[in-house]
Amino acid sequence: MKKIYRLFIILSIFLTMGLIACAPSTGDAIPIPVFEEPAENVEEPADDADAFDLENVPSARDSEPQLVYVDSAEVIILESFPVQVQVALSGTLSDGCISLESVTPRFDGESFVLELNADRPSDMMCTAVLTPFEEVVSLEVDGLKAGTYTVQVQDQNTSFTLEMDNSFDG
Repeated sequence: MKKIYRLFIILSIFLTMGLIACAPSTGDAIPIPVFEEPAENVEEPADDADAFDLENVPSARDSEPQLVYVDSAEVIILESFPVQVQVALSGTLSDGCISLESVTPRFDGESFVLELNADRPSDMMCTAVLTPFEEVVSLEVDGLKAGTYTVQVQDQNTSFTLEMDNSFDG
């Protein structure tokens, strides 16, 4: 008799498991996409404002991503003669693979423009994390006349003033 009860219990368990496995899901089902054939006689939009030209949409690939972001630019005037001027830059590199190769100052007669040259290997997977940097750049101010000069790097602008001509020749 005990064998019959055991057999009945085992069969009940298997039958219950089978019914549960075959029952429809009560959770959220993933919708199956339905692909329809396009209509053959589709009219073009009557108004040009309704038309969307994909060829003229700017793409993120069309422009180079910015690799270096400058947060601050501070002018440092060293106490010497002739005066020496440096610019302390701080900011972030846009990912873990970028390196700041050089900062090139260019003087146009009344202002200095600092060009940042960064390098990013194209064949590497990189961490998507902003990496801080600090860089000090010396400006070539020997022979400059007394006056106020501006320094521009990206969207940062600052200035410094030379109180007297910066040369031994006087």
